[in-house]
Amino acid sequence: MRRIRKNNHLHDFRIGDFRYGMMDPADDWGEKDLRDERQFTTGKVLGTTIDQFVYEYDFGDGWTHAVRVQRLLPASETNN
Repeated sequence: MRRIRKNNHLHDFRIGDFRYGMMDPADDWGEKDLRDERQFTTGKVLGTTIDQFVYEYDFGDGWTHAVRVQRLLPASETNN
C-alpha cells in the first residue's frame, strides 16, 4: 500500500477484517495479525466493496482517522 506519510511513525490501516502496517522484525509485540503493507496495493485491498476504513497514525499520540472512499479511479500516469 502506498504510505500516506513517509516517515517512521507506527501506523496501521484497518480494512475489512484485516490490519495492514509497518512490519518490524526486531519488534516482539505479538503483532501476528498485522499484514505487511508493502505487500499490498490500496486497490487490491479495497476491492469494489470497501467504502470506509480506519487509519491510525502515530500510536503514541493515537491519531485515528475514519476514511471514506468516495470513488475509485483507474490508475494512469497522472493518477497513480
